[in-house]
Amino acid sequence: AQWMHFAYPRECPYPHIAGETKQVNLFDWGRSQGGFTATRDEMLHIASQTARKGGPVLGGRWVHAEELLAPPETRPLGLVTFHTASAVVALAVMTLGV
Repeated sequence: AQWMHFAYPRECPYPHIAGETKQVNLFDWGRSQGGFTATRDEMLHIASQTARKGGPVLGGRWVHAEELLAPPETRPLGLVTFHTASAVVALAVMTLGV
């Protein structure tokens, strides 16, 4: 899912690991940050910063953790044995022409 986000960032949101982020109401965030506006000095400070060094993609973060949303499908042993026996019988019939 990460590569989909980097390939299509507007269509695919970043796939955060469950519990890593917390949704915040826009108005609550504004109150916690002291508002939505920046002063001229704050904007000049951000604009004058150079790009980060040592990273292949600006702002990109690739996480090597993988989160599986569903456990791998397991079949009951009896069903596996039935399928194996059916395959052996079918092979015998095709081989012997019975």
